[in-house]
Amino acid sequence: MKNNTILSKFLIIIFISITIIFAYMIKNLIDNNQTKSLVMQVKKINSAIDGFTKKYHALPGDIQNTMSFGISIYNSDGNGDNYITDSRKLIDMAEGEIVNFWMHLSNSQMLNEKYDGFENEMARTASTFPESKIGNAGIVAFSNGGKNYLQVGFSHADANRLYTKNNTLTTKEAYSYDKKVDDENPYKGNVVVVGGDTLNYTQNSICARGDSYDINNSKPSCQLRIEIK
Repeated sequence: MKNNTILSKFLIIIFISITIIFAYMIKNLIDNNQTKSLVMQVKKINSAIDGFTKKYHALPGDIQNTMSFGISIYNSDGNGDNYITDSRKLIDMAEGEIVNFWMHLSNSQMLNEKYDGFENEMARTASTFPESKIGNAGIVAFSNGGKNYLQVGFSHADANRLYTKNNTLTTKEAYSYDKKVDDENPYKGNVVVVGGDTLNYTQNSICARGDSYDINNSKPSCQLRIEIK
């Protein structure tokens, strides 16, 4: 009887151990698939941008003569300076080239998704900006320091500001994406960690410290800025 009890306890321990290992493997598989989904999404966007610039010799959003090209039913021209900004040549507002960028890509059929180009408080994730495959946030295209970027982190907008949010990606998700496509360094390379409620704020001490991601932090606390190639 005693031996049976010991055997039963042993089998229970084995069962619990196998269950934990199996759950861990499933979680890693899901995480890996989500990272792959974001990688493929960004590749698709970059391919669409490349196709657009080759066809129209201008960036979406920044392009001029949009009605003549048939990519807009109203004048949604940019200023033609090869950078993506709002109407004040800043990156503060959800209007101008920043929202037209996605509308031009969809109207030109470079992207299959439909984006409406709505501005300010009418700008929404999934209808004005693409929804990231990870993190439940929008993706914004913009320019800063002479380069063009995608940022995973759009939250919402009003008549005064475009807002981003830190609680977008977990540290592990951000690290996994960086590791897969870049150099694993949160502040160097083509993929960097950003934070705050404005575009391109290139500090996030919650998500990363020094040259390393804070893997011990399991809460969503990261945004990613990805250079457009």
